[in-house]
Amino acid sequence: MRKQYLWIHHFLKVVAILCLCLVLAVIVISASTTSTAGATANGPLPQIKSFTAEPLTLKDNESAIYKFEVLGATNLELIEAGSLLKLISGPPDATIKGSVRGMTPNQFRTGDSNEFNSILRVSNGNGTVDKMLTLSYVIVRQPKLELPAGQTGAVENQTESRAPKWLAQFSSPVSLTSSTASIVSPWPPPFAKCPSGCDKCLRPEEAAALGSNQKCLEQPCYYSPDKQQNWYCYKPGTGWCCSNGKYSPASKEQCGKVGGNWYATEAEVIKACQPATGWFCTGGKVFQGTSAQATQAGAFLYTTEAEATKACQQQGYCCQNGRLTSATLSTCKDAGGTFYTDPNQAGQACQQQGYCCINGQLSTTTATACKYAGGTFYTDQTQARACYLQATCWCCSGGKVFQATQSSCSNSGGKCYSTQSQATAACSYRLKTDTVLPFVPIQPTQPQTIK
Repeated sequence: MRKQYLWIHHFLKVVAILCLCLVLAVIVISASTTSTAGATANGPLPQIKSFTAEPLTLKDNESAIYKFEVLGATNLELIEAGSLLKLISGPPDATIKGSVRGMTPNQFRTGDSNEFNSILRVSNGNGTVDKMLTLSYVIVRQPKLELPAGQTGAVENQTESRAPKWLAQFSSPVSLTSSTASIVSPWPPPFAKCPSGCDKCLRPEEAAALGSNQKCLEQPCYYSPDKQQNWYCYKPGTGWCCSNGKYSPASKEQCGKVGGNWYATEAEVIKACQPATGWFCTGGKVFQGTSAQATQAGAFLYTTEAEATKACQQQGYCCQNGRLTSATLSTCKDAGGTFYTDPNQAGQACQQQGYCCINGQLSTTTATACKYAGGTFYTDQTQARACYLQATCWCCSGGKVFQATQSSCSNSGGKCYSTQSQATAACSYRLKTDTVLPFVPIQPTQPQTIK
């Protein structure tokens, strides 16, 4: 009796342990299911914001339009009646939104059931999420073929053999439609497969926003049923990063790590990447101000005062009143001159202005032009008046008449006359009376500019 009791006690103990294990297993499975529906220890699962199909009941030649919007997925699969309609791969921070046209029932119909399931499956590194829709299609019943009068068909329990009876030809009341007679076209249409290292299938605007601006293939990896939107294979491209008022080539990911602003082109980063306040040089002096103030002054905004000061001390050539000298930018501006960095440009632009005397005629021009014309150049107007003494005249000296300059005629003791006849008459009269006619000096003319 005691042995029987011990055996029963042992049996009940084993049953209790098995029940306890079963309860723990249920708890673990429940916790695992809860984690799959929301998030895992590694991070959030992808989220299906919407997944719809229209219509839910199809005709034989009709297909459903699936629309979806997914967040945080790196892969998306749309499966209709066990066949893969669409596969999209992209970065986890992108929103995958689009629409796909499904197959017609005569392309996938199997068995007698008129219902089928469509599954949207999305996944990332943390797990997979599915959402299923149940659709149906209308089964078209073929009308019963009515035989013409006089023609019989096989019937059950027929005892006599059937002999062919040739009657008049007739047309079947059921005609083949284009949908049943045509060859079924493949679906989905062939999309480009993104190569390794370029596995982001994105629209152009999404690629630009993500910094994946380098297109790998011209053939779309996906397009909308109306072909109004195209997806292409992209990979991260090198752009420009602006950080602390300075820019350099970098990918968008690298730029984000340093807290900078990323731009696709160099022109964009140059326009945008200037410090809010800084130092600029204008008029040979350094000022502190904003980017707008520097632009208004026609200057570049520097991050530090030392950079702006160095720009103001740039060595070059200063043209002031026709004189060219070596000077810094600030020194030249303070003197009211024009600053040049190119010596050839400075030499051509800075020509000294003055007075040129040619045959007693005085004009204003440059030293180079006066020398080329064979004249005498003066920088001082008072000194230039000596040009008038070089004017030629008719000189009467020692009873002789000849042409000479006013200075040489005066040095020889003669007198200058405007015309030869005046000089001849004066010399003849002087020989007779030893009286000299009054001297009529040549009136100087106004200086003329040589063009």
